[in-house]
Amino acid sequence: MEARPHPLIERFVGAFCPPIAREAVLGDLAERYRGPGQYLAEAFAVLPLVVFGQIRRTTTFAAFGLQALILFGCMGGFDLSQLPRDVPLWARAALPSLVAIAILVLRDAYRTVDGWSAGRALRDILAITAAVLLCQLIAMALAGAGMISPHWVFSPNRAVVAVLSILPALFVFRLGLGLDGDSRLQEPLGTLSAAELRSDYARFRTRVRTRNLLEVSIFGLGACGGALFLIFTPGIGDRAIEWCWPAGQLMVSWYLLSGASARAMPDHAPFATLVAFYTREIARQRRHVRVIWWWYLWPLCIGVGLPALARASESPAFGALGLGSIALVVGFVAWFTRNRARDFQEEMDILSAVEERT
Repeated sequence: MEARPHPLIERFVGAFCPPIAREAVLGDLAERYRGPGQYLAEAFAVLPLVVFGQIRRTTTFAAFGLQALILFGCMGGFDLSQLPRDVPLWARAALPSLVAIAILVLRDAYRTVDGWSAGRALRDILAITAAVLLCQLIAMALAGAGMISPHWVFSPNRAVVAVLSILPALFVFRLGLGLDGDSRLQEPLGTLSAAELRSDYARFRTRVRTRNLLEVSIFGLGACGGALFLIFTPGIGDRAIEWCWPAGQLMVSWYLLSGASARAMPDHAPFATLVAFYTREIARQRRHVRVIWWWYLWPLCIGVGLPALARASESPAFGALGLGSIALVVGFVAWFTRNRARDFQEEMDILSAVEERT
């Protein structure tokens, strides 16, 4: 009989292998099986390559960079107002940010399906929250033992600000990443009937409606929160320019509700007309997505550089650091929005090749 690895050993190795590649990897390893030691040695030699390949497939550099910057910024990494002599704030924020972004990258690599959902985005956020909390508990234990400075531990105020800023920012980012990036035709090649095309367009409208409602909720909450801050903060809110932010959030929310939805497909139209209509709606959503992502991420573009620019009078290095930080984030956002637009362009290319099934 042909030698085979023990099922327990296969399950153990399979637990470390990304699900999408698990069957192929375990099959190749089983064909070369000579014994438990050889099997395990070969498995753990090839698994890092498999995981890295899956990370490259599921993570774009632009999305990775923006998520890392969001995490680092929400944890106070760009705050230069108070620099403890023994622990700079950027160093304190760097370690939990690296752990959190590693968790997100690995969750993407080990996901079982390509689809995105609110539940999946929420689980991602809970996972990184638990990871950051664990980092802080370890830092508190080491600080209590006198092994590291207590400045490595977040203050209660900073911890609350980090949680309240990270959770909604990354939740919207990751859910929006899926709602935009997964808008692909269910039948990418070949032929479709008019009924199948209408059914796929209905799914497309549902994705657009879900994304718009999510964005309206976020921008509406931002407008209300900004207005309450201006009303109840002494010395702020007396000038009209200070109300531009909540007013802008309300205007974007109104646009999303009134003009950004996918329109209903015409009745009793030829197949070619339906395809052309579908293509135009995808093009509209492509333009919409780029504008909305820029609007959502522009505070990050400015916020990363403002702390350094505020201290530019102290040293030209702070001014250069601030401008360089802004340029870096603007580049990431431009790269990211271009990738989002490319997903829609690919769907338009698929549509152009679809023929009617009679």
